[in-house]
Amino acid sequence: MVGRLIPTVPNMKMLSLLFASATLLAQAPQGELPLGPGGDIGQWPMPPEAPDNASATTPYAPPASETTPPIKPVPEHLRSVIADGRLDQVLFDVPEADGPLWALGTNYKASFGSDRWTFIAKPATTAAAAQPLTFRLVHARVGGQALELVEDRPVRRDGNRVRLDRGVLVESLDLELMHLEQTFTFTTLPQRDELTLQIALRTELAAQQVGTGLRFFGAATDINYSGAIAIDAEGNRIEAPTRLIDGHIEIRVPAPFVATARLPLIIDPLIASGTVVTGSVDVGNPDVVWAPATNSWHVCYQQTFAANDWDCYVRRMSDTFTAIGSATAVDFTSASWFRPRIAHLTNHDRSMVVVEERTGTNPARIRGRIVDGLGAIATSQFSVATATVDNLVPDIGGDAAPITSYFTVVWANELTTNNHDIQLRQVTHLGALRGTSATSVLATAANETNPSISKSCGVGTLPRHAVVYQQLSGSNWNILGSLFTRDGVLLTVGGSNSFPIDTTSAQHTFPSVSSPTRLPPNGPRRFLCTYDSLGSSFDETGMTGFSATGVVLVRGTVAPLSWLSLGPIRFSSVDCDGMRFAVGFNSGSGLNISRIATVSIGNGELLPTDVHIMGYLDPPFALQVASKYSSTGIQDPTYAVVYDVDTSTALRIGGARYNASPYGGLLTRQTSCGGGVTISGVGDPLPGTVTVFSLTASAPIAGISVGNANNATIPGCNCILGVDPFLTTIGTILLVPIPDDLTILGTRLSFQGFMLGAPGTSCLGNIHLSDTIDMVVR
Repeated sequence: MVGRLIPTVPNMKMLSLLFASATLLAQAPQGELPLGPGGDIGQWPMPPEAPDNASATTPYAPPASETTPPIKPVPEHLRSVIADGRLDQVLFDVPEADGPLWALGTNYKASFGSDRWTFIAKPATTAAAAQPLTFRLVHARVGGQALELVEDRPVRRDGNRVRLDRGVLVESLDLELMHLEQTFTFTTLPQRDELTLQIALRTELAAQQVGTGLRFFGAATDINYSGAIAIDAEGNRIEAPTRLIDGHIEIRVPAPFVATARLPLIIDPLIASGTVVTGSVDVGNPDVVWAPATNSWHVCYQQTFAANDWDCYVRRMSDTFTAIGSATAVDFTSASWFRPRIAHLTNHDRSMVVVEERTGTNPARIRGRIVDGLGAIATSQFSVATATVDNLVPDIGGDAAPITSYFTVVWANELTTNNHDIQLRQVTHLGALRGTSATSVLATAANETNPSISKSCGVGTLPRHAVVYQQLSGSNWNILGSLFTRDGVLLTVGGSNSFPIDTTSAQHTFPSVSSPTRLPPNGPRRFLCTYDSLGSSFDETGMTGFSATGVVLVRGTVAPLSWLSLGPIRFSSVDCDGMRFAVGFNSGSGLNISRIATVSIGNGELLPTDVHIMGYLDPPFALQVASKYSSTGIQDPTYAVVYDVDTSTALRIGGARYNASPYGGLLTRQTSCGGGVTISGVGDPLPGTVTVFSLTASAPIAGISVGNANNATIPGCNCILGVDPFLTTIGTILLVPIPDDLTILGTRLSFQGFMLGAPGTSCLGNIHLSDTIDMVVR
């Protein structure tokens, strides 16, 4: 079946359905609603899904005469800057159980162990690697007597002060946004003589004496260590000579001062980065998910600290994309947390961030951390996949069901440079891994990479996660898919672990896949996969719809949705609102126009509903789309879009709420004449539902006319005929069952009541008309 991407138009299926329902309507007693099985309105038999032997081959190229829905900008009041990298307070975290305490300031980060601590200055350019500087107090002497230093006491924090208890003294670090202050406090001394401290250093930075202090520096790093000051309890102070000797810092407090000092005695140097950070820093690679219990969006993103060090954050946004509080730091260690992705478990009200983590030259591993519905840290960091080879490009799916559920993580395991396999592992809401090992999604001699998993597996019957990925076959990249239950069980399609999504001749890369539809609550499930389709003359975004049994239903491209621009169309993301799909993408000769469009899967057709512009001059890119439906299982045309914005000074994270056109609507027009008869409509005109129209009439003969919208004034009076009828029924109730067929999206029908036999008006005699209800199927 050849896929077509066309605008929605009225469909005769809707009209024939109304005629076919005449017998049913005639059997309905006035004032009563006929009920479907189980006593629920709307449970009439629905058309079946496309047969399993359906196929899709050549992408459809629309003729020049076809148009697209109007393109509109996303309203500015629904947009927001989510992150620009600025801090308003020092952040603290213990990312791993029994691990070191970490702190982050504006231009530095630091970690603290029981007997040492490390200062990492932010490089002057993000293209440079960070170069840590570790301090460890190894000797303390009074005169010639060495003091015994304790090395195993836990680190303590009180507000912005970190304390390392070394037994005979306490080493404290007071942290401010731009620097920290180191103090050594002695409450007792065995004797009064010269006091000497010796601090071992470990660093790749060069060092030099500068006046009374020290300087540590590299190509893009500059750290100042001031000359120390000794202060007693009465405020008397003296300079304590600070020297660099044989790779150690040596601080000496003169014997005369120690002899008369009132305890406690404090030795106080200052450490600061020479890098000045004002304004925003680079942030990027966002993702988003809805957290229904707290009525908020959770946005994760990475933030650059250095070339080898990306940190990771989660920020809550309101329904209308207003920031709620400050960002939560998921990771700001010296590891690089790259390409974060996020999903939500609604039953547990928790979101999990998964990343590709790199540390030095070690193989990349898949790491994760979980936050609660308020965005607060709920678990320590944990590993999802580790190996002697790289584990790359992870993605994560959640679950909207009100039952015990799991996060599902997929990634590419690099066996060799040219052979990656797709793997999967589930994680509980507490951060525990399920099973004894990862599940192999597809393990072949071919190269499979860039996996994407549906944001949610859906609710109701047949919940499914779809996993899509690209596979190299000869010289072509193809898109394949696999299906999993919510419990992580791989489902076979035609006896295979995978099924083809697009194996046509173009180069197909970077796939994205939606959550499954819910049509109606227990009806067929459909997914939409989007991906880059790179041809010899034009790059575009391909789209393939498939069923929950791995049957390809339709294939097309985004090209008709981007008719205002010339050039490539790439970098797509997709999610589902329960019935339709929102697709975000970049287009234009420089990929400088970003758009989002609503698309539906009809019978062999991809049907666009509306298209919105996200940005032009500072174009959003790396768009990620998520729906409320993916976290609730309830049809809802509300999405969030998050993206990078490349400004003249730095990258930042932006976002917007995207309101797709409403699923359906009933609009009343004032056309009544004669009085005594009114019409009302109940229900949203969605595929797979029933909309009920009823009359209140003061005479026994009444009915409803159905047809195309009209607005004609009846000659000789002011009465308006609101319908050009093709069907007229007698009775006060009309049920309109709408088939589960998305080709009827956009169909418009009008309904007007009439009444006979009551005293009439001067122009109609005994005929009375109601207002008119216009119904649009969405």
